[in-house]
Parts: sequence; C-alpha cells; structure tokens
Amino acid sequence: MSEVDERLLTLFGQRDEAALSELQNTCGHTAVRIACDILHDRQDAEECLNDALLRLWNSIPPACPTSVRAYFLRTVRNLSLNRYSARLAEKRDGNADLGVALEELADCLPDLAEEDRRSGADEALRNCLIEFLRTEDETNRALFMGRYWNEMPVEALAEAWGLSRFAVSRRLRGTRERLRRYLCERGYKYDE
Repeated sequence: MSEVDERLLTLFGQRDEAALSELQNTCGHTAVRIACDILHDRQDAEECLNDALLRLWNSIPPACPTSVRAYFLRTVRNLSLNRYSARLAEKRDGNADLGVALEELADCLPDLAEEDRRSGADEALRNCLIEFLRTEDETNRALFMGRYWNEMPVEALAEAWGLSRFAVSRRLRGTRERLRRYLCERGYKYDE
C-alpha cells in the first residue's frame, strides 16, 4: 500500500473531511475524465464524482481497500456506467411511441418476401413511396415524414404545426389510407 493510500485510509478512518479534498486533488481529474468518456456530459460526470465521494465516505471504514484511489476510480466508473444505462433506458421508454408509429405504417405498406427484396422490389417500393409523397400537400407530407421518418410523437407534430392532436392523427390516417390505395393501384398486394 502506498503512502498516499495509507494517509487516505487514516483520514477516512478518523472521519476527517480532508480525505475527500486530498482524494479529489490526487485523482479527481482522472475520475472526471473517466466519467466524461462514458457519459459525454461534464455535469453528469461531476455528479458521478460527487456520488462516488459520498459512497467512499459512507463505506470507509469498515471497507479497507488496498488502494483507495483505485477503489474511488472504480466507483466513479461503475456509477457512470449505471447512469449511462439509465439514460439509454429513458430513451427507449421515450421511443415507446415509435413502436406505435411503425405499427400504423405497417398497415399501409405491403410485406415484401425475401425473394422480392433480392430482386429489387424494395427499391421499387421506395420509389413509389417517394412518388406518392410528392402528390401530398406540404402539411401532410411534413406530418408523414415527421411521424415515420423522424420518429416524432403526435403531440410534438401537433405543437410544431399548430394543429390539434386529433387533427394530426386524422391527417396521418388519411395519408396512410391514400398511400395504401396508391400502392394497390401500382400492383402491390396485401395479406388480409
């Protein structure tokens, strides 16, 4: 055990707040860098550093790590990884609306078999979709692209276009119905 780690353990054992200052002085910069590399957010990284300091304060003693600095850096890393995972979970929950949007769109797009995809039918379908969108007015086209390409919730589209949620839903439903008819007229088949 190094002299620095012995001194830190002694200070923590005496419940001396100088332990926190000294730990921050010796490896605080490294800890923030580790957290920033994981989180890509300076504020979140500093919060993880503060949380790690609190954890050490509460766990030493009785814990007696061989290297207080390594213990601290590992704690910062683990807290950062946990925060990163929580952030991803929030994004997934925030995209729950995406699943609904894709289900809406699935009802108006034909299901291409694997052999159709290999033969280039998916490219033809894409071109038909582009042609169809050119026939729509600007608002309907923007709502459609916002909902199904940019993955925007109906509420956000309503706010952006100054429409009610109901009006946006009605326009999207009408656009999907017209798209389905447009594709049927061009020979696309649907499983009923």
